[in-house]
Amino acid sequence: MKATDNLVPMALSSEPELNHVNALIARSIGGDRNAFRRLVESHERYAYAVAYRLLHDHEDARDVVQEAFIRVWKHLGGYRPEIKFTTWLCKIVVNLCYDTMKAQKRKNAAFGPTRSNDGCVDVADPAGLERQIEQSDICERVLMEARKLPPLERLIFHLRDIENCSVEEAAGIAGVSVASVKTNLCYARKRLRIAISNMEAGS
Repeated sequence: MKATDNLVPMALSSEPELNHVNALIARSIGGDRNAFRRLVESHERYAYAVAYRLLHDHEDARDVVQEAFIRVWKHLGGYRPEIKFTTWLCKIVVNLCYDTMKAQKRKNAAFGPTRSNDGCVDVADPAGLERQIEQSDICERVLMEARKLPPLERLIFHLRDIENCSVEEAAGIAGVSVASVKTNLCYARKRLRIAISNMEAGS
């Protein structure tokens, strides 16, 4: 997989045929390792894309994917069919990435900018920020700046502005309240807006 693949959004709705997936899950729960292998093979690219876009490190992303499918195997009996498998898998991957980011932050006290005391001023024109992000000439630089965000802000930004999750979906995956999603997204967009302005001023 090319590093640039992480710039291509992968919709949560692009999972294989639901009945086929549920059949593989049922057989896997029954102990069919071949069925589980096929389940992994049909979803590992998606899991890797989510992990890499959050961690920006191939080794860390691969480690997360491996651990994610270990957890899927262990907890597959608790999977509820009314939830899309990709949504369930995404939550596992994101939680592991979040743990990795927090561990990295503990190892590096300088990770990410410190929060200012001037309060949260939401982006006046979120659509304008999205248009800037979509421009190919700065997309990669914006994603690099996103790596500097504090872990929760980085996670929420990824879910909302990269994965296009709804506020409610982001809250469920991140395990936080809807209010927390809105607040952290506000801070993340503000930081990135400043970074983009600085990049434009320096160009």
